[in-house]
Amino acid sequence: MLFLKIFMGIFIVIETLNILELYFDQDRDVFHGVSFFTGWEKSKENEECNLLLQYFVNWVAGIKLIVVMVLGVLIFMASDQVLIGVAIVLVVAIASFYWRMWPLLVKMNRKGYIIPGNRSTQLMVMLSFLELGFVCAIVTAINSL
Repeated sequence: MLFLKIFMGIFIVIETLNILELYFDQDRDVFHGVSFFTGWEKSKENEECNLLLQYFVNWVAGIKLIVVMVLGVLIFMASDQVLIGVAIVLVVAIASFYWRMWPLLVKMNRKGYIIPGNRSTQLMVMLSFLELGFVCAIVTAINSL
């Protein structure tokens, strides 16, 4: 179970870095924020579009913050069975990236709307390893029950 808790902690750190970038440094692109989309800079030419994008970026950061905080509480207070269930839910939720976001990223890559152009591949690889890590942590946790 310790491996699962550690892996969830790593997930919290990764997401927290992304949240901080989304909230406080939207023009920076270190933790997969928004500035790698060429439309982010273009939106600044149209105040209405830029304000809408800022709203959505902050909304996403807020949702991520809720998830991270609840997960942090669960790591310390939930039973082993609940933690395994939460990890399975996280795997499914992260996998939803491939349903809606991945096709959009590939399309934007092809059209040159993302800099660098291989960002969709980077995110796919990163999320695949994250998914694989969670699956391994889940199997390990189930075997330790």
